[in-house]
Amino acid sequence: SRIPSMFTTTTPVALTGDDEQATVNLPFPFSFYGKLRTSANVSTNGFLSFGGPATAFSNGSLPSASTPNAAIYPFWDDLVVDTSASVRTGIIGTAPGRAFVVEWRNVLIHGTQDRLTFGLALFEDGTVHVQYDGIDSLPREQGASATIGLENDGGTIALQQSSDVPVLRNQTARSYEVNFPPTANAGPDQRVPSGQPFTLDGLSGTGDPNDTVDFKWRQTSGRAVVLDERSSEVAIAGVEGPARLDFELTVADSFGATSTDTVSVTVDGPSSK
Repeated sequence: SRIPSMFTTTTPVALTGDDEQATVNLPFPFSFYGKLRTSANVSTNGFLSFGGPATAFSNGSLPSASTPNAAIYPFWDDLVVDTSASVRTGIIGTAPGRAFVVEWRNVLIHGTQDRLTFGLALFEDGTVHVQYDGIDSLPREQGASATIGLENDGGTIALQQSSDVPVLRNQTARSYEVNFPPTANAGPDQRVPSGQPFTLDGLSGTGDPNDTVDFKWRQTSGRAVVLDERSSEVAIAGVEGPARLDFELTVADSFGATSTDTVSVTVDGPSSK
């Protein structure tokens, strides 16, 4: 386990009752499905959502367009945080290897006497770690009515570990890599007249204005041209045709996750007089 003291949390969250939620601020931006998150909504029902307040008690299979979305589900079930339970947070490690931990401690499964403890940790590198404690040989505590996994903002992509299957055992632990890279878009292939200047217009598909994305262009084939390789939009002086020029765009987010795309420019031959 990356977290030897997973449940050594210190700060109680003002969150009690049945089907309730509270918003917590993250101590560092956390990259989840390609977007930087600075706060999260914690539900009594065993999940943390970046997509807005949500308290759904009826779990379902993932992915699903129904809320909650943009969420981590260490144990999504109908749970109660009563006077014998609590939700707590803590920070472990030192930068740049810190983790923000959320713990559901001794929570009650609604309609039973069953209790369990579980938690998740959000690491600065985008890793998610989940861990479980106090799980007895009881189907509900082992996940027979719970969903375990995570899901993107639109409810179109998910990593589901289980849904309504008693798979958990005491001290079960899992890690997920969810710092998905931004999507590079080098634009459509172009055809230009001989000697005419043209522009390469690069885009990034992160969709998050808070994320920092670096652009880098390079030419992979054809007559060499001068380009500002660090800009998203690059203006290139005219090239005498006929010629074909190929370029590659790499985009990188603030965590170093990258993706690439290519574009070709066909330069026609000079027009006859």
